[in-house]
Amino acid sequence: MNPGFGLTNLTSITAIELSKAEWGSALVLLLAGIALLFAGRLLIKTIVSVGFGVLLAYLGLRVLSLMRVGQLAEIVAVLVLFVIGFLVGWTVFKLSLSLIAGLGIGLIAGSYLGLNLLYTLLLSLVLIVIIYLIVDYIISVIAALAGLALIYISVNSLAGTEIAVVSVVLMAILAVLAKARLKK
Repeated sequence: MNPGFGLTNLTSITAIELSKAEWGSALVLLLAGIALLFAGRLLIKTIVSVGFGVLLAYLGLRVLSLMRVGQLAEIVAVLVLFVIGFLVGWTVFKLSLSLIAGLGIGLIAGSYLGLNLLYTLLLSLVLIVIIYLIVDYIISVIAALAGLALIYISVNSLAGTEIAVVSVVLMAILAVLAKARLKK
């Protein structure tokens, strides 16, 4: 049996090739889909926080290596910078998404509505605040939809389209019930 991990041409993977995944690839897609569906925001938050912590620790190490301080000071500083980066990484990520989306939507809407620069910037500022307040929900929905897509691709390659659609609907209902139960 072929687990399906060896792809011959990675530059042109199509949706048809993805839907014909072998059982090993399908199992990996299924597990990743379930993880994204039920814990997507937590996974993304962890990855972003660790990534920002590593980035801040690396930049601190580069600066400290130029300053030629001792190894013990470098180690302590890198650990402190990693913890600081880990703690503020998610907030910086949310703020970045809010700024990009708010400015983009505000500039497009202001141009479309024919607003002058001041009103366009005010509209962008309001949109930045609104998007910052709802970015957690947006990330949760995007992660859940990505998880459902991976589940569909996995089950479709193993059992066919009809069973894939039924399993995606059941998983979506189960995810909504699980999230509603956690809110109580």
